[in-house]
Amino acid sequence: MSFISQQLNISHNHHQKMILEYRKQEEMREDQTKHIAKEKQLQANIQCEERVEKKRFLLKMQDEEYGKQIEESLLKAEEDRQFRERQLEQEERMAKELARINNEKLRDEKMRQYIKENR
Repeated sequence: MSFISQQLNISHNHHQKMILEYRKQEEMREDQTKHIAKEKQLQANIQCEERVEKKRFLLKMQDEEYGKQIEESLLKAEEDRQFRERQLEQEERMAKELARINNEKLRDEKMRQYIKENR
Protein backbone atom coordinates (compact mmCIF):
# COMPACT_ATOMS: atom_id res chain seq x y z
CA MET A 1 0.00 0.00 0.00
CA SER A 2 2.81 2.26 0.68
CA PHE A 3 4.00 2.02 -2.92
CA ILE A 4 0.60 2.98 -4.28
CA SER A 5 0.40 5.76 -1.77
CA GLN A 6 3.78 7.02 -2.92
CA GLN A 7 2.71 6.79 -6.54
CA LEU A 8 -0.43 8.73 -5.78
CA ASN A 9 1.58 11.25 -3.83
CA ILE A 10 4.03 11.59 -6.71
CA SER A 11 1.15 11.85 -9.15
CA HIS A 12 -0.50 14.44 -6.95
CA ASN A 13 2.75 16.39 -6.61
CA HIS A 14 3.28 16.18 -10.34
CA HIS A 15 -0.25 17.39 -10.93
CA GLN A 16 0.31 20.28 -8.48
CA LYS A 17 3.55 21.21 -10.28
CA MET A 18 1.76 21.18 -13.62
CA ILE A 19 -0.98 23.40 -12.23
CA LEU A 20 1.63 25.80 -10.83
CA GLU A 21 3.49 25.80 -14.14
CA TYR A 22 0.25 26.46 -16.00
CA ARG A 23 -0.56 29.34 -13.65
CA LYS A 24 2.93 30.79 -14.15
CA GLN A 25 2.49 30.58 -17.89
CA GLU A 26 -0.92 32.25 -17.64
CA GLU A 27 0.52 35.01 -15.48
CA MET A 28 3.36 35.48 -17.97
CA ARG A 29 0.84 35.69 -20.83
CA GLU A 30 -1.22 38.21 -18.87
CA ASP A 31 1.90 40.22 -18.10
CA GLN A 32 2.91 40.13 -21.76
CA THR A 33 -0.59 41.14 -22.81
CA LYS A 34 -0.54 44.03 -20.33
CA HIS A 35 2.92 45.02 -21.51
CA ILE A 36 1.84 44.94 -25.15
CA ALA A 37 -1.26 46.99 -24.32
CA LYS A 38 0.91 49.52 -22.47
CA GLU A 39 3.30 49.70 -25.42
CA LYS A 40 0.41 50.25 -27.81
CA GLN A 41 -0.99 52.98 -25.56
CA LEU A 42 2.43 54.66 -25.34
CA GLN A 43 2.81 54.48 -29.10
CA ALA A 44 -0.66 55.96 -29.58
CA ASN A 45 0.20 58.77 -27.14
CA ILE A 46 3.47 59.47 -28.97
CA GLN A 47 1.64 59.60 -32.30
CA CYS A 48 -0.97 61.91 -30.81
CA GLU A 49 1.75 64.20 -29.44
CA GLU A 50 3.46 64.18 -32.83
CA ARG A 51 0.19 65.20 -34.50
CA VAL A 52 -0.30 67.98 -31.95
CA GLU A 53 3.27 69.21 -32.47
CA LYS A 54 2.80 69.10 -36.23
CA LYS A 55 -0.42 71.12 -35.94
CA ARG A 56 1.32 73.64 -33.67
CA PHE A 57 4.15 73.94 -36.16
CA LEU A 58 1.74 74.41 -39.08
CA LEU A 59 -0.23 77.04 -37.15
CA LYS A 60 2.99 78.85 -36.31
CA MET A 61 4.01 78.77 -39.98
CA GLN A 62 0.57 80.08 -40.99
CA ASP A 63 0.81 82.87 -38.41
CA GLU A 64 4.25 83.82 -39.65
CA GLU A 65 3.06 83.76 -43.27
CA TYR A 66 0.04 85.88 -42.36
CA GLY A 67 2.35 88.34 -40.57
CA LYS A 68 4.57 88.53 -43.64
CA GLN A 69 1.55 89.15 -45.87
CA ILE A 70 0.32 91.92 -43.58
CA GLU A 71 3.78 93.49 -43.53
CA GLU A 72 4.05 93.26 -47.32
CA SER A 73 0.58 94.81 -47.68
CA LEU A 74 1.56 97.70 -45.41
CA LEU A 75 4.80 98.24 -47.30
CA LYS A 76 2.97 98.13 -50.63
CA ALA A 77 0.38 100.60 -49.39
CA GLU A 78 3.15 102.96 -48.22
CA GLU A 79 4.97 102.63 -51.56
CA ASP A 80 1.71 103.34 -53.41
CA ARG A 81 1.06 106.40 -51.23
CA GLN A 82 4.57 107.72 -51.85
CA PHE A 83 4.21 107.09 -55.59
CA ARG A 84 0.90 108.98 -55.69
CA GLU A 85 2.47 111.81 -53.70
CA ARG A 86 5.40 112.07 -56.13
CA GLN A 87 3.02 111.88 -59.07
CA LEU A 88 0.88 114.68 -57.61
CA GLU A 89 3.97 116.82 -57.00
CA GLN A 90 5.08 116.24 -60.59
CA GLU A 91 1.64 117.14 -61.90
CA GLU A 92 1.67 120.32 -59.80
CA ARG A 93 5.12 121.27 -61.17
CA MET A 94 3.89 120.62 -64.70
CA ALA A 95 0.75 122.72 -64.09
CA LYS A 96 2.88 125.59 -62.73
CA GLU A 97 5.22 125.34 -65.70
CA LEU A 98 2.29 125.36 -68.12
CA ALA A 99 0.80 128.36 -66.31
CA ARG A 100 4.18 130.14 -66.50
CA ILE A 101 4.48 129.37 -70.21
CA ASN A 102 0.92 130.56 -70.84
CA ASN A 103 1.58 133.76 -68.84
CA GLU A 104 4.73 134.33 -70.87
CA LYS A 105 2.83 133.83 -74.12
CA LEU A 106 0.10 136.15 -72.95
CA ARG A 107 2.65 138.80 -71.94
CA ASP A 108 4.43 138.44 -75.29
CA GLU A 109 1.14 138.81 -77.16
CA LYS A 110 0.20 141.89 -75.11
CA MET A 111 3.64 143.34 -75.71
CA ARG A 112 3.27 142.76 -79.48
CA GLN A 113 -0.20 144.26 -79.44
CA TYR A 114 1.05 147.27 -77.49
CA ILE A 115 3.93 147.72 -79.92
CA LYS A 116 1.53 147.49 -82.89
CA GLU A 117 -0.83 150.02 -81.35
CA ASN A 118 1.90 152.47 -80.41
CA ARG A 119 3.75 152.55 -83.72
